[in-house]
Amino acid sequence: MRTILLIFVCTLLLAASAGQGQFNISGVGLDPPALTGNCHPTHVHFVGRIIGTGPGEAAYEWLRSDHGTSPVHHLRFTKQGAMPVSYDWSVSATTHGWVVLHVISPRDVKTRNVTFTVNCGR
Repeated sequence: MRTILLIFVCTLLLAASAGQGQFNISGVGLDPPALTGNCHPTHVHFVGRIIGTGPGEAAYEWLRSDHGTSPVHHLRFTKQGAMPVSYDWSVSATTHGWVVLHVISPRDVKTRNVTFTVNCGR
């Protein structure tokens, strides 16, 4: 009798998990940045998107050319589709750099380096 009950419970658990599907990231994107300000400081604003396969949660961070890393952020998806994310970097000197949007979980995926140049010279 216990064996039959165990098989029944396992079957119910498998059926429930099969119906929901596994959340994953199907893509990421990062647009060219917008620059505002006059080097005291200049704000470099990045807008990206993370594309999820359905309801679930993604963890992501921003990586910078100066070896800076943002804190890990969490993004909750309620349905399949793209969710916007943004990042601001303030610079006060001539800078040529890049930023990468890095999704940590549920799978490791990164955008290409998106570069920018701030020229503070006269």
